[in-house]
Amino acid sequence: DRFGFTAWREVNYEGVLERPGVGNRDTTGAERGGLQILFADEEGVDRGFIWMRGSGTEPVFRILADLEGNDADGEEWLLEWHTRMIAEAAKEV
Repeated sequence: DRFGFTAWREVNYEGVLERPGVGNRDTTGAERGGLQILFADEEGVDRGFIWMRGSGTEPVFRILADLEGNDADGEEWLLEWHTRMIAEAAKEV
């Protein structure tokens, strides 16, 4: 409600290839592309996203969050929400 999102879609990346849709991780084996969830408003216009991928060169997991416009507090909230989801999922592994 806070951001006016009414829908989302997933995009998987493998190198320069973009694969829309859930569960389509047909990879070449490197699996370094990342995962993006785009959030749209009721008109279907993308207004924000979260993105994640493991580094291919460092022992880190990179995450991003972005919103349309200049809502720094909103971006911080979205990034913290994303971080909490990843941390919770990591506990289950």
